[in-house]
Amino acid sequence: MFWGFSEALNFYEEFKDISSKNDPEELNILLFGNTDSRHIIKTLAKSYKHNVKVNFYVLDGCIEIVARNMLLLSIALDDPLQLTVKSKTHLFMDIFGNSLLRPISYNYMASRAGFLRKLITDSDFLPEKAPIFNIDGLKYRERDGLEDAFNFWLPSEKHVFNISKSGKIIGIGARFDYKKGGFDWDLQMCLKEYTYWRDTGVAFTFPEYEQCNPNKTLVLDYLSKDDYSHRGYVGDMVGPFAVLDSKLRTNKVGLHGDNDYRATDLTEANLFEMFYELSKELPLEDIDCHKYGNIILGMSELLSSKGEENIELKSYNEPFLKFPNIKINFLPLEDAFEIPKGEIYKSKFDFIFVASNYLDFVKAPILETLKDEGSIYFETKTFPMNGDFEFLETYSDFSKENN
Repeated sequence: MFWGFSEALNFYEEFKDISSKNDPEELNILLFGNTDSRHIIKTLAKSYKHNVKVNFYVLDGCIEIVARNMLLLSIALDDPLQLTVKSKTHLFMDIFGNSLLRPISYNYMASRAGFLRKLITDSDFLPEKAPIFNIDGLKYRERDGLEDAFNFWLPSEKHVFNISKSGKIIGIGARFDYKKGGFDWDLQMCLKEYTYWRDTGVAFTFPEYEQCNPNKTLVLDYLSKDDYSHRGYVGDMVGPFAVLDSKLRTNKVGLHGDNDYRATDLTEANLFEMFYELSKELPLEDIDCHKYGNIILGMSELLSSKGEENIELKSYNEPFLKFPNIKINFLPLEDAFEIPKGEIYKSKFDFIFVASNYLDFVKAPILETLKDEGSIYFETKTFPMNGDFEFLETYSDFSKENN
């Protein structure tokens, strides 16, 4: 729900791969189930090489995911004078994949919550601070939902959220081989090596870091808008991330060896390159990538927060980096179930990306929104998170029959 199952796409390169034309004047891209903004960030990172206007249309079915995407994009677009490339990289990894955050990451999340809340409530603040965002397509009730999500991220004496006691965690239910027994079974039978991640919800680990504050961006609202007692963690804790792991595809010499690098280190290398290019507008010639192999680093016990109400927030209010040729348009949630329609979307998109968990919502009219030479990408189940090999075999047979 909070991350995809495929690597980030650079849509400039995708256009070159399918077209013999030179760079177009404009690209319109529909992200149907954007989930984690990886495609936007990678395309942004390469934008300095092209003089092409790119319009992203972001369509998700859950308002908390829209809020989370805005925060992740905030990290990528933050002023380099506020955050170094390395700081951005570790901050993004922390908020992207860890159920418990370092204090500095929690501080950023909470501070940016106030900033983002003002973006969607103050019509003059958004064009001044974040002109790359366009929220005109969101309905007022969706903007209210965003405001509610951002309020939840703020430190509160009224309700200190304990993510470890927030209810059922997807993939770890009540059963005979509960928790570590289940992890051991998966390790032996399904080759899942991410036992620390599954036990703690901390995916990206650095021995020198202290993970202690709850990552509220991994939480959805179930019932009540009056208080936050019905919110719970609903993230997947079954398997590894495929999204930002360089083992999927990399051009970097020395990062191809099996088990030479942890997923954490490969993810760090990928993100560092993207954020470097975003900030410097230059290609990264060399990269420092840790090489721990498949060893398990000695991690300290997860720490308990002293209480959210004791946190003094640092201010992160600087304007985003400016990308005059890029616009990120957030579409109304109801379109996720009906697909954007009407004359405004007819033959509009050069690319459509459909996330795997949105495949059931795809209907034939979506093809009417494609340009004549447009392409539609379906995220497959190539990297299943649940070790269900029978399902994978069935899915592969279905794909061959319908290719």
